[in-house]
Amino acid sequence: MINDTLTAKTPSRKYNIYIGRDLLDLFFREIIQTWHFRKTAVIIDSNLHQLYAAAIAENAKKNGCEYKIYTFPAGEESKSREQKAKIEDFLFENHYDRSSCLSAFGGGVAGDLTGFTASTYYRGIPFLQYPTSILACVDSSIGGKTGINTRYGKNLIGTYHQPHAVYVDLDMLDTLPDLEFRAGFAEVIKTAVISDKKLFSTLNNKSQDILSREKELLAKIIYRCIQIKKNIVEKDERESGFRMILNFGHTIAHALEKISSHSIHHGDAVAIGMCYEAKIASMLGILPKDDMIQIENLLKKYHLPVKIPAAIDKTQIYPALIFDKKAVDGSIYMSLPHVIGEIGKDGEYVIKISKETVDSAIRE
Repeated sequence: MINDTLTAKTPSRKYNIYIGRDLLDLFFREIIQTWHFRKTAVIIDSNLHQLYAAAIAENAKKNGCEYKIYTFPAGEESKSREQKAKIEDFLFENHYDRSSCLSAFGGGVAGDLTGFTASTYYRGIPFLQYPTSILACVDSSIGGKTGINTRYGKNLIGTYHQPHAVYVDLDMLDTLPDLEFRAGFAEVIKTAVISDKKLFSTLNNKSQDILSREKELLAKIIYRCIQIKKNIVEKDERESGFRMILNFGHTIAHALEKISSHSIHHGDAVAIGMCYEAKIASMLGILPKDDMIQIENLLKKYHLPVKIPAAIDKTQIYPALIFDKKAVDGSIYMSLPHVIGEIGKDGEYVIKISKETVDSAIRE
């Protein structure tokens, strides 16, 4: 059942974002009746396959949709050149062509991997997003960013390839483990910090209800985050300026993920990254110290980490930042808030940050 529909209008594609419950029937019905795809390949990780393979089969059969499932090992390690090649081989071996589509069923890894494969297979075929994590619902499924990781860093190889549609099925969130549920709120809090002070206050005042998974409140928060992400992407599809504000917390986060060989959960890394990038903003006189403290305290309310783990060699952080996508000729740039709810003052969406500033901030 659809509760809300938002429409993303980007230069490369206009598409609907459906928000509701029990959307699998709609998903497979649209593949046949709306898009007229000959068949789909559902790309899903090993954990979700156990939970949802039967429901996928039931709804595909009900709607007369031909499909095959490709299952990859759950985890960030699957966002690799090797895994992308395996999916491509699977598609060729099963005769998928330009009349077919790919379906990303899962979190950020499934979406990024499926989208990237779709963007290059036969020089580009359609794909659909069916996000199953909070992080994917509010962020990675919207906007067309795709990519894989390399030993040099996260998401360094990829494309912009907008989905034909996004199906945000809130029922999927009911099965999220507490770790995944909590970690997803790092992206929600990031959205509030960069764009919506009222949302920040709601997250602060209603934290217990949210952590208890109060369905109506959770639906409203997810809707608002999707609305913000959609609006940002519409203004700057390819991250040439304004869209860079979405990177708050991610510059340091991606370095931590690289150094830890992705043993740190993305949501946890973003939470830590926001704390240290807010600290940098405060050190530079950009963000009031009280706002920095409020950000850290809100992250703590959602049981998110705010300190770099002791196992991380801090001397490796700055060298890892050199491979950040915003880096220019060895110089590091960050997107920093100047007040809770606003970022990018006077059109300055990123700020050059010295090694000395980074080292000072991460020094306990």
